[in-house]
Amino acid sequence: MDLGIPVHLLPYHDLGTAKEERLEWEKIQDFKVPEQTHMEQIKKWMEEYDLTVQIGGSM
Repeated sequence: MDLGIPVHLLPYHDLGTAKEERLEWEKIQDFKVPEQTHMEQIKKWMEEYDLTVQIGGSM
């Protein structure tokens, strides 16, 4: 049952790291950018539930 609502998987990126360092913000946790294969696994899993899934922001 496709609900007609697209799901956008938005992987973490580290574009704000330089700004965080410049502002001397305390780092709460180190996040890693997920591998493309990991994102594909999540997408495949969600598609098994008949969801329309895209990795990234726009369809």
